[in-house]
Amino acid sequence: MGSLNMSREVRDVIGEQPALHRTAAHAQCVKCQSFLTPQDDVNVSALVGGNSVAVYFGHAACMRSTVTQGQGELQPVDQMHMSALLLRHNGNHRPVLVGELSTPMSGQDGSGVWFDAHKRYLSQEGFASVTSLADVAPVLPGYRGNLRYRAPGQPDGNTDELLVISPDGPFYEGTIRTSPSWLAAVRAQRQCTLYMGLVGLRISDPDSVTEHRRLREAAADGTLQAIQLPLAMAGAAFFG
Repeated sequence: MGSLNMSREVRDVIGEQPALHRTAAHAQCVKCQSFLTPQDDVNVSALVGGNSVAVYFGHAACMRSTVTQGQGELQPVDQMHMSALLLRHNGNHRPVLVGELSTPMSGQDGSGVWFDAHKRYLSQEGFASVTSLADVAPVLPGYRGNLRYRAPGQPDGNTDELLVISPDGPFYEGTIRTSPSWLAAVRAQRQCTLYMGLVGLRISDPDSVTEHRRLREAAADGTLQAIQLPLAMAGAAFFG
C-alpha cells in the first residue's frame, strides 16, 4: 500500500480527515493528470483563499505537500465524478448514484474551525447524513434527474448522459457508466438514491462488489449524505 503524505503546514490547515485516504487512492494527480492508485505514494497540498481551502492530490514524484495562499476568497470547484451502483439487500435491487467532488473544499467559521464546505451546503439544502446504506433518504422538492441512455451495441453503449436538476439549476451534467441491470431497476422504480461524499469510486462495472464495500465503509464513517432522486429515462436526446 502507498502512503498519504501531508506536511505539517498542510495538516495544520486541513486537520485529520480519514475520508481523504479513500479519495486520494482514486483521485487524479493535479500535475500529470493520471489517476492515482492505492499503491501510489500521494502528497496532499492545500490552496487557501480567505476562509476557504481547496485540497489537491498528486504523486509524490510530481509535487510537494505545500500550502499556497490564493488571491481572495476561493470559488467552489464544481467538477464532479458520478458513479452508478446497483445495491442488493434482502433480495431487492436498489439503484444508486454516487457524486464526488474532484477537489474537496473546506471553509473556516468565525471561531477559526475548518469545515467541509460542500457538506455544509448539502445539509442546508436538506440532504440527510447517513451512517448505513439502509437509512431512508428524503425526497427534496425541486431535485430530479433525467437519463439519456444508449443501448448496448451502440457507440459508447452503457456510457449514458445524466442531468440532475436542483431548485437553483443544474446540479450535475455529465456521463456515467451503467449496466442493463441498473437501467432495468431505474426503469421499474423511476427513482434512485443519490449519495454525496468522498468515497473514491472509479467504476467500470456498476455491479462491482469492491465498490459496494467502499460505499458501505463511507456510510459507516459518516461521510455520506443522501436524497431520494426521481429519475426519468429516455432513449432519445433531451439535453438542450
